[in-house]
Amino acid sequence: MRRARVAVLAYFFLLGMVSAVWVARIPAVKHRLDLTDGTLGVALLAMPVGLVAVMLVCGRLVDRFGSGRVTRPAGVVFALALVPLGLADDLLALVAGLLLFGVVSGLLDVAMNAHAVRVERGYGRPIMASFHAVYSVGGLAGALFGGLFAWLDMAPAPTFLAAGLPMAIIGAVAGRGLLPSPDPSVPAGSVPAADPADPVDPVDPVGSVDAAAEVTEPVPIPVPMVRRSRPSIRSRRPHRPGAAVALLGVVA
Repeated sequence: MRRARVAVLAYFFLLGMVSAVWVARIPAVKHRLDLTDGTLGVALLAMPVGLVAVMLVCGRLVDRFGSGRVTRPAGVVFALALVPLGLADDLLALVAGLLLFGVVSGLLDVAMNAHAVRVERGYGRPIMASFHAVYSVGGLAGALFGGLFAWLDMAPAPTFLAAGLPMAIIGAVAGRGLLPSPDPSVPAGSVPAADPADPVDPVDPVGSVDAAAEVTEPVPIPVPMVRRSRPSIRSRRPHRPGAAVALLGVVA
């Protein structure tokens, strides 16, 4: 189980590192492509659009193939997805690269959090905070890495290549330590059945803020996408923020 924990920690570090390297070099990409503030904003919108789009299917992918089988390729592709962002020579290419970047980041986010829940269950004690702490460490390392290349006046492409390739190797190697797939199913009766007489709240306020923040952040913040099932104070039916919440996050 310790090996699996180290492997999941590596993916949290990878997500934080790669995301922060990209954010640190956004000014350089803007200058290289001679973008205005408006056109840059349009390009950056492609990432949350890809993130929202993949959220509609990533849960099914994890359920079907297992979180481990999704986490490993998603981590490798996400790290390598940095490179096209540095090679983009026009606005359209940058938008396409950011769309891919958002899709793969969302897929990795969900899959690695699902696997972190499996590891936490194996430990029998709360350890989720340690995974998110390592994500923050990765973000700090990525910011320093990108800042160093900016200080050396290096172009975005060498920066992204120098960060993406090692992170892709880490993503490939760390996959060996993940738990076997598929993920175990939830035992019957472990989640309280919903009472038809209970009122159903169409939108959970906390989930709504969480979803909106996830969409509007420039880098994906890994939140426990797979949470333990707990009955609500007012209802034992799960609260699911709908498509309107995602739209709110985009326009916020």
